[in-house]
Amino acid sequence: MIKSNKSIPSIDILKIGIEAIQDMMEKEQRWDKTFQEMYNGTSVPDYFSTPYTAICKMIELTYNDIPGQYGSHISWWIWETDCGKKVAADSVVDTKTGEKIPMRTIEDVYNYYIKYNFKGED
Repeated sequence: MIKSNKSIPSIDILKIGIEAIQDMMEKEQRWDKTFQEMYNGTSVPDYFSTPYTAICKMIELTYNDIPGQYGSHISWWIWETDCGKKVAADSVVDTKTGEKIPMRTIEDVYNYYIKYNFKGED
């Protein structure tokens, strides 16, 4: 894992990345709906996969989010919880304490990163 520096990154980096992904997702959904209506159910190709992947990778590197067997925390949060909107966002539990970890907002994700990925760093 590459660390850019020893200081804890600002939440602004996370906000910029997530807001860009959310904007792309909304545009892609509108575009897909239009194509399905115009072309009798034909779906539009996924043109945004490269930017999605790049933004997720930058967030992973910035916040020390090491992808595991099922991907990174940020990719899970974006795709599986629809950026905190789905019930899955309430499913994160600290394995050591049993404490439920909120994952509904960008701030929740940031707090998770700071607590679990930047222990002992200032």
